[in-house]
Amino acid sequence: MGVRENEVNRLPALADDVVMRHVAESVAYAKLDPRVDGDRIGFYGVCRSGSWGLLAAAQLPAVRSVIMLYGGAQPHEWSRSAHRTMPYEQLIGSAKAPVLGIFGEKDHTMSVTDVTRLRDEFERSNRGYDISIIRDMPHGWINDTMPGRYRLEQAQFVWSEMIGFLRRTLDGNVPPDEVQWSFRSTIGADYDFTTNSRQE
Repeated sequence: MGVRENEVNRLPALADDVVMRHVAESVAYAKLDPRVDGDRIGFYGVCRSGSWGLLAAAQLPAVRSVIMLYGGAQPHEWSRSAHRTMPYEQLIGSAKAPVLGIFGEKDHTMSVTDVTRLRDEFERSNRGYDISIIRDMPHGWINDTMPGRYRLEQAQFVWSEMIGFLRRTLDGNVPPDEVQWSFRSTIGADYDFTTNSRQE
């Protein structure tokens, strides 16, 4: 059996300091727009960029809300390397911006156990989160350019969840002295990560 292709192998690795340079420049640019409240920034990371919101919140106090969409729970996130010099546990505990994480049961890049490991670390760090694992969803199911992955109904649900989360967290509806945890998961009784495969 050959090595299964996945997003980790296909996409170039970027060091956290390189990512942060670009993120900081993007936030600084956004703050130039008079329509932007520069003290209340939401960060949306998807797939490979899933953990970048955690990086951003750890270094930029203006980042008050983090979205992780089928990214940031892959096993490679926890590995120390030249690309990630700060342990992931420390990175997660370095900020308090609440996190919305939405993952799929049929994701081939991370297992349900990987997602619950991330959830457990948020709890150890006393960091607010709202995490969902959605049944039968493959990696990348909101990408309408990939018919094999795209799921219209679930994509619409995700967009409404993200907008609602941003409104709650950026409009001051979550008390600053309160940490909220929410975990919802629906998976098959016969769940087996080894059967998950990349879909186009």
